[in-house]
Amino acid sequence: MPESLYTNIPFCFVLICHLFVLIFFTFISFIIIIDNRYIYAGNTHFYSNSVGYMGTKKKGEEEKVHRSFDEVLNSILGDMDAILNIKSDDIPNIDLYMDQVLSFLDEKLNYTRRSTENGEDRIITKTMINNYAKNDLLPPPVKKKYSKEHMETLIFIFYFKNFLSINDVRTLLEPITDKYFNGEGAVKYDDLYDKILNVGEERMDHLRENIMDIYKASGETFGDIEGEDGDYLRLFMMISLMSYDVFIKKMLIEQMIDEIRNK
Repeated sequence: MPESLYTNIPFCFVLICHLFVLIFFTFISFIIIIDNRYIYAGNTHFYSNSVGYMGTKKKGEEEKVHRSFDEVLNSILGDMDAILNIKSDDIPNIDLYMDQVLSFLDEKLNYTRRSTENGEDRIITKTMINNYAKNDLLPPPVKKKYSKEHMETLIFIFYFKNFLSINDVRTLLEPITDKYFNGEGAVKYDDLYDKILNVGEERMDHLRENIMDIYKASGETFGDIEGEDGDYLRLFMMISLMSYDVFIKKMLIEQMIDEIRNK
């Protein structure tokens, strides 16, 4: 890539964020498929408390509802528009205390919550936010209050940390927070934040087509194997192809961040 790209911080940041949008949607899609949505024999059925499953009901377990593979996939694709759902206008334009920050983010990012053996993962915690400030990912709060720019930065961190190390996130965000936080610099923080989300939304149709292409290619493999084995092999193929797509984009992002770090 041209060297001038890495000296144009807003452009470089937006480009990396656009790659992250593509990765994040792909990542969310197969996490929804994998996470507590178990494939079973016959018609490629998904099992999940949230997406649905019809199976043996154990004592003390709420009844689950069955949905087919196609139904789950169509649900994922249909819900993709709601993923980039926190516009700058949705963020309070007043400073918030920690509890208010946690409540807001928990509500808005709830769609990413995963189930674990110990219950549901916490989306973001007080300890996480304090560590982000301590490690220079997030500017410190002012009198224990967090501004709108703090909230937007926390959302960036939330997306980035799914794929990048803390050091990489700091390298990527530091020029942005140094130059444009608190309304400083040539680019308004709100404008930068919304531009990334808006372009991400414009890419939705392309991403849907990409996921459907992978789905169709996966469905055409192992055609000679029927039943549960064939269903699972085709699912494994789809998740592998989506993971490969994420891996390539992640490698590109890491190389771009290395270039930023070395400047």
